[in-house]
Amino acid sequence: MPGLDLPFHGGPDSGPSVEHDFSSNAVWCGPSAALLEALASARPDLYPDPEYLALRTALGEGDPSRIVVGAGAAELIFRSVLSQPGPVLSFSPAFGEYHRCARALGRTSLSAASQAEFLDRIPERGCAFVCLPNNPDGRLPDAGFLREASRLCRQRGSRLVLDLAYAALCQALPELPEDADLMWAPNKPFSVTGVRAGWMKCADTDHARRMAPLAPAWCVGTQGVALLEWSLTLAAGSWLGEVRPSLWADRSSLASELESLGGKVLETSANWLLVRDPGHAWAKLRTEGIRVRDTTTQGLPGWLRLSVQSPDSVRTLLGGWKRLFPERMPGHTVR
Repeated sequence: MPGLDLPFHGGPDSGPSVEHDFSSNAVWCGPSAALLEALASARPDLYPDPEYLALRTALGEGDPSRIVVGAGAAELIFRSVLSQPGPVLSFSPAFGEYHRCARALGRTSLSAASQAEFLDRIPERGCAFVCLPNNPDGRLPDAGFLREASRLCRQRGSRLVLDLAYAALCQALPELPEDADLMWAPNKPFSVTGVRAGWMKCADTDHARRMAPLAPAWCVGTQGVALLEWSLTLAAGSWLGEVRPSLWADRSSLASELESLGGKVLETSANWLLVRDPGHAWAKLRTEGIRVRDTTTQGLPGWLRLSVQSPDSVRTLLGGWKRLFPERMPGHTVR
């Protein structure tokens, strides 16, 4: 479609305004009133502590030595790659930032289509990224694979980085190895994607010391600090506990509705699904004020990623799908 560029990320693009955005995996029904109050109380006129000591102590449950904070998962991914001289490995398809950071820093990018291939391709002195659940296809590796990946990374001097940006929205997670770098970004689960804050629990204190000075001073502002602090509260856990079951139920309902319209659907264990692209659907829906995520740039051509959205948005999406792709509906006859 003229004037529309294939989106690299979910969220805003250069096209006209959008009323119904299925392209971001942020929880549609948030943020909670308690979180908004915490963000409003953050002092924009003050510097945060450049060491983030109190925050790191809270995140590390009393031990700040292995905790690094950053300006969201994307910034921590960049620093992880920067800290290692070797290649960058991830599954394919995958979140595009792993390979974008590799290219920006002159590292070699490696991809693996299976767990066996991933283990075989773990590089020397590089980074191996595993997203749980994987974005966009939602795959979840098993605990045995994670243990073996961790062992091979230690053997080859690489870092195994587990990207847990969506873990809080997942129905089930495998056991995580203790000797991997665990990266969290609570802005999508708590629906504040504009607040860029994340944190990493490094497998060892030496790596945390290497990671910390690779960021500019005060890389997380006071609102980001407030988000990370609030994410540890009982109120945050309670809010997620109430929201997640409805997200999972709504995901399955959306999958059934799309399948009834002739769509080929793959569900995930989190708050999004994949549907086979019936033909330039992202651009056609975009002209009707509906944004979906084409996964071509993530290494999965021919599919669309849709997050769970409000009932009103879902009705609009399904109505647009019927109008734009009637030939896909069961029982359709070509005249």
